[in-house]
Amino acid sequence: MTNLELEKKIVYLINTFNKNLFDEVIESSLQLYELNRNISILPNLIGASYAGKNNHDEAVKFYKKALDLDKNNTEILNNLGKSLLSKYLFDEAIEIFSKSLKINNNNFDTYFNLGIAFFNKSDFETCLENYYKAIKINNKFDKIHYNIGLTLSKIGKNKEAINFFLEAIKINPRFIYIVF
Repeated sequence: MTNLELEKKIVYLINTFNKNLFDEVIESSLQLYELNRNISILPNLIGASYAGKNNHDEAVKFYKKALDLDKNNTEILNNLGKSLLSKYLFDEAIEIFSKSLKINNNNFDTYFNLGIAFFNKSDFETCLENYYKAIKINNKFDKIHYNIGLTLSKIGKNKEAINFFLEAIKINPRFIYIVF
């Protein structure tokens, strides 16, 4: 198979993934991965497809294979961290997200997910530190405002929390999580 043929197959798989056809992506990517064990995008795509099916055990396994090929890939690190969050492995997720930040400390997704991990550990101050870093990068994401509001309410700062809840609604008037 030529590089151009391989590239076309990978683009097709990414497009198929974006249509949420995870079983097809897994089956085709596994076959391609057997022939091309040195391309990190394939195990990353397989892992993301398993994550899309809420099979985070398999997702973690393939993300780790992808990291073996590309240790400093923040997309793979963040994907792995999100699957670890889904498995309630908060300390492991924090370790992975922290590694990702050492590579790129300007990633909204990483700070946002670190905030989630610390929230779940009831470390609300560190949670807020990460959410505030995330919101400096992207303040147009309704869920970051909601999460900050929720965290502030957990530490008794209800007046401040309301402002963040209102901002989430301002960004997305159909935001469904907020009930007054």
